[in-house]
Amino acid sequence: MLDTEFCRIGSPDSLSFEINSGSNTHLRPIRVFVAGQEITVVDRNAHVPQFKESLHSELGRLQAFDPDRFAEYFDGEELRGRFQFLADLRKEDSNPEYLNADLIFDYYRFLDWGPTTDDVTAFLIPSTQGPVHLVFEVCAHDRVSSERTILSAPVKTEELATTIRLVVAEL
Repeated sequence: MLDTEFCRIGSPDSLSFEINSGSNTHLRPIRVFVAGQEITVVDRNAHVPQFKESLHSELGRLQAFDPDRFAEYFDGEELRGRFQFLADLRKEDSNPEYLNADLIFDYYRFLDWGPTTDDVTAFLIPSTQGPVHLVFEVCAHDRVSSERTILSAPVKTEELATTIRLVVAEL
């Protein structure tokens, strides 16, 4: 159940936040949701100065974001295949032919906001049929099987930026 002292920001269909409106300026309880799925399942406390700095950095990246910048690397893959390609760029045994592996990974990476979002891997990925999608996987620490749950939501980068700006203002 949601405590009444929480402020809700964003769209439940894409990116949303629940922020404790308490007075602590250094550590605040926060919950982050993508497509209705909570992604802050392990750490629900944000160190405010670091979190705000990460959000400011994300805003700059969103303003310069061109979803097709590295489109040639996706080679017709659907969203799940594109997600897997990006996630695999950080593996030690990834294909060395991708000389720009770190650049590509970092370019599409989203929700990299420090300890609060450490348990999610997310990318803004261009779709073959329309809008950009926020494709993500939440680390299941208690998962027994090796099956992965990769989810996605169509998003507009302008709406993501607006949501992030509102969160920064609330913090």
